[in-house]
Amino acid sequence: MNVLDAYVAPFDGEPEDWEDVLRRARRGVPRRRTVLAVAIAVAALVVGPALGVLLTRETGPRLPAAADRARAVVALDPRTGGMLAEAAPWRGHDGVCILFVGRAAGCWHRTPRGTEALDAATPQWGYTFDRRATGADALLRGGRRVPLWFVRFGALGVAVFASTRTIHGDVQAVVVHDAHGRPLYPRALELPAPNG
Repeated sequence: MNVLDAYVAPFDGEPEDWEDVLRRARRGVPRRRTVLAVAIAVAALVVGPALGVLLTRETGPRLPAAADRARAVVALDPRTGGMLAEAAPWRGHDGVCILFVGRAAGCWHRTPRGTEALDAATPQWGYTFDRRATGADALLRGGRRVPLWFVRFGALGVAVFASTRTIHGDVQAVVVHDAHGRPLYPRALELPAPNG
């Protein structure tokens, strides 16, 4: 008795049925429809996400071409994880290029106390090179202040500020302040056009 005989029952008296063996063997080969369905499913899994990225890609402003993208830094919204701003050195100039996501982008020369609010209609976003600045508020008619999102890009020597939600009320100016809440500038911020 060999090892195979211990595990396989004897076939005594049963006729050989090669047609049955061949029929079961053919059943294991995938049919054309099955292969086509698997190919479509794989294509949907591979092509779908790539197409989704292309269709949902932001078509608004981008960091200017003059920016040194290799040294770019970004600021994320802590609530959503979405990018709020991106900044990079301005190649060939003493300044920075900034992208305010969904709003605008440009390059600006560095100045010792330079602070700009960049939206003439509703000055709720901008930048400052002033090292004393630690925050910014939107000043409404009547004197009420609404805090703006503020982040300093230390490596670039610039800070940016912006509203992350709709501000209800008539915004008169942006007030940039120091760590004690004191305004750094006695007048409303200027609204220049970006360079570059």
